[in-house]
Amino acid sequence: MEPKIGDSILLKGLMVNGHDEHPGVITNVYHQNEGGFAVINATVFVDTNPTPQCYGSINYASSREEAEKYIATFKGLICIPR
Repeated sequence: MEPKIGDSILLKGLMVNGHDEHPGVITNVYHQNEGGFAVINATVFVDTNPTPQCYGSINYASSREEAEKYIATFKGLICIPR
């Protein structure tokens, strides 16, 4: 699934209040990087934070399994379609 501006996503890899998945919306789509991931910007609604957070240059995985492998290897942020 190709990411598009306005698509709903889940940001993974940010542990807040016992959760590592936070809903968000894609605000920009860039190119695919050398790892084969699309790179996006997103506005994310992090639990317990009253204001949306903006994240840039996040890798976009097409599946939860792909995202879990990425997090286990690189310990970074990644998002998946919602």
